[in-house]
Amino acid sequence: MSTGTALETVQLSFDSLTRANDQENKALSTGMRDARYLRGQAELCLQIARETSDPKAAEQLRAEAARYHDQATEIEGMGPSTLLISAKEK
Repeated sequence: MSTGTALETVQLSFDSLTRANDQENKALSTGMRDARYLRGQAELCLQIARETSDPKAAEQLRAEAARYHDQATEIEGMGPSTLLISAKEK
C-alpha cells in the first residue's frame, strides 16, 4: 500500500468520524444519545486505530475512543474518576 493510499484511508476514516459526530450532536438535541451508541463509536475508533499504519492518527483515534467511553460511562451514572478507582482496585 502506498503512503498516499494510507493517508487517503485515514482521511476517509476521519471523515466518517466527523459525520458520526454530527449524528451524535443531532441525537443529543433530540435526547436520543445513549451509552450503547457511544460505546459503538469508541469501538469503531479502536478498530480504525488498529488498522492504520499512521501512529499519530492511531493515537488520535484512541483518544477519541476514550472520550466516547467516558461519555458513555457518565450517561450510565458512573463518572470517569470512579471508573479509574475501580480499575486500580483490580
